[in-house]
Amino acid sequence: MNKSKALSEWRGCYLPIVRGRETDGVPDYPARNVSWSYYTDGLCKAGEITLKQYESWSSPRECSRVSDWAGS
Repeated sequence: MNKSKALSEWRGCYLPIVRGRETDGVPDYPARNVSWSYYTDGLCKAGEITLKQYESWSSPRECSRVSDWAGS
């Protein structure tokens, strides 16, 4: 699996669950990061991605404030 496919699956299946728990309207970036980490860990353990992919993929932009990933 490549990162683009993994991101698409995570955004479609797992991010909505985390967003559903953000009842105050404030993104819970730590929870989003944990979700991505658990998701990629599961992919690695299932042999869907390599250890190198697991260790080198950064968290998606949804896991941090825009200023953290936009270079601001």
